[in-house]
Amino acid sequence: TALVGTAETVADALAAYYDLGATKLLIRGYDPLNDAEEYGRELIPLVRERVAAIDRARQPPSASQASATSGSPTTSIAGDA
Repeated sequence: TALVGTAETVADALAAYYDLGATKLLIRGYDPLNDAEEYGRELIPLVRERVAAIDRARQPPSASQASATSGSPTTSIAGDA
C-alpha cells in the first residue's frame, strides 16, 4: 500500500496499522537520502507520539484512578442517632 500525503496524514495511517497489531512497518520514498532525513525530522516523531497515545489508551487505569472514579465513598460521616 502506498501512503501519500502530509507527514500528519502518513503518521495517522501508520498509527492505524500499529493499532491493528502491526509491529514492523517499512517506509521508503523515491529519493532515499532526502526522504530518510525528512522521515527522521517530521514523520517519525509524529508516529512516536501517536503510538504512545495508543499505548496509553490501552493501559488499564491504575488503582488510584479506579477508586477515584468508582463512585464508592471513601469516607463515611456518622451522625447523632
